[in-house]
Amino acid sequence: MIPFDPGASLRDVLASGGLSLGTCGGRGTCGGCQVSVSGHLPPRDPREDRLPSGRRFACLTRPLGDVEVRLDEPGGARVVPLELRVEPRALPFQVELDRGSLGDFRDIRGAIGGLASKGGLHVREVSLPALRGALELLGMRRSHAMGWVLGGRVVLVAPQGVVPVGIAADLGSSNLDLAAVDLVSGVVMGRVRVENLQRRVASDLVSRLALALEGGLEELRSLLVRSFQVGLEKLLGVSGVEPRQVVAVYCGCNPVVGDLLAGLPPSGLAESPFIPSDFGVRRLCARALGLGLDCPLVILAGMGGFVGSDALALLYGTRDLDRVPCLLMDLGTNGEVVLDLGDRVLGASTAAGPAFEGYGISCGVPAGEGAVTAVRGSIGDMELEVQGGGEPMGICGSGLISLVSFLLREGLMDGSGKLKGPQFFELRPDPPLRVTQRDLRQFQLAKGAVRAAAELLLMEAGLSPHRVVRWVVSGLLGSSVGVDDLVRVGLMPFGVEERVEVEPNGVLVGLARALASGEDGLREVEDLSGMCRVVRLDGARHFNRVLMDSLGYQG
Repeated sequence: MIPFDPGASLRDVLASGGLSLGTCGGRGTCGGCQVSVSGHLPPRDPREDRLPSGRRFACLTRPLGDVEVRLDEPGGARVVPLELRVEPRALPFQVELDRGSLGDFRDIRGAIGGLASKGGLHVREVSLPALRGALELLGMRRSHAMGWVLGGRVVLVAPQGVVPVGIAADLGSSNLDLAAVDLVSGVVMGRVRVENLQRRVASDLVSRLALALEGGLEELRSLLVRSFQVGLEKLLGVSGVEPRQVVAVYCGCNPVVGDLLAGLPPSGLAESPFIPSDFGVRRLCARALGLGLDCPLVILAGMGGFVGSDALALLYGTRDLDRVPCLLMDLGTNGEVVLDLGDRVLGASTAAGPAFEGYGISCGVPAGEGAVTAVRGSIGDMELEVQGGGEPMGICGSGLISLVSFLLREGLMDGSGKLKGPQFFELRPDPPLRVTQRDLRQFQLAKGAVRAAAELLLMEAGLSPHRVVRWVVSGLLGSSVGVDDLVRVGLMPFGVEERVEVEPNGVLVGLARALASGEDGLREVEDLSGMCRVVRLDGARHFNRVLMDSLGYQG
């Protein structure tokens, strides 16, 4: 029970009880304070019309008397399709254990290693999960099984038909994107996306950094772990995977997120020269983190500064040395831009804000069922593409890009980003689904920050945009983002359309390929990290001019 004064918002009441929700200061725009509530409530605010029955924004709701609030788990753990096959390197060998000849675990380890070598496989190590699997089989009085070697390491010993599985985890500022990869066939068995609960108390990396250093480290770590737990539980369910099959979890993330997961204060990133606690591969224990899996959790090497292992995974997963220079954009709350020159790599990060992921927008939603992914047609015959069909619930990142392109094409918005009519655009009249002028400004700042980062990297390398052979755009945008729309809104210049590739799953592709290669993949990513140099944008000579030029629209 939390007592409250008449007239107080539900958000303030919950805050007085130690629970902070939302990041927009109570304006009803971020969506981070949605709760299920019943009791003595006032009429809905118009901004809540799009919410399901029983759902309210805590910041807009001022209880009239006693109410009951039910807090949510991370937003929904949505199942997201992913068609991907990587080249697997897990190799099998027959396991036959003689219980009578085995003493302690050292005998079992030696026996397993010997059997793998007998099968023609080179083994440097027998993992603890593999030893546990062998002990379980002996306890069940089953001496025949299959062993699996990946990258010189025995990763699994299990009954016939049970294969090793790796989990690729893109730990974003707003969402966690998880995929289960069969390390024998190379096929993705399932994928889910779940909200990063940290965004409900701090919307961006800078605010999380400040909160962590002001005593909120454990709260932020707990929120991240809880999000991870929910995502893993759903992923294993939809993939039909048993926990014992998971032999590794490979993560790509920003250095701040990596420190928070490890429970380390990200103090080195709080001031110049912005040094993360670790540039290289981090090896953690999934069970010790509270994730309920007996396997290593590996955070891939990063580039440095705020350019993390997610950007490096994107580069690793999409790299083609026959087509360089290549410029990669990872569109998210922390926008990352990478310029691959073949013999060296430049990287930069920029605080784009959450608009690309559907957050911080009046009717914004993350990519998933019910999200508007594109706006087609003309002003007199407008058509909304909705993921999964049915009624639109809101607009996601790709839908926002498409809408801005539509407004420019139809002459409803000028080159400065200002709407020419009312200060909102209505996607649907009843119930109203509107994108406001403020929303469009949020998007404009996001795309301007990313375009400026790209331009400054090109200037650093002495290249013009039209000398870039390949442009790769990635991020949790949605399924329908169009190249023409990306160019029209100004993320890249006119004339490069035929060189643009949209790879919404780029980070997961890189993580899955590293997983399938085991220790070899980790070494390859670390070698790639050694080729990278981070460019500080705030110290760039023409930063202010380039940023202002990048905010405008091309028409």
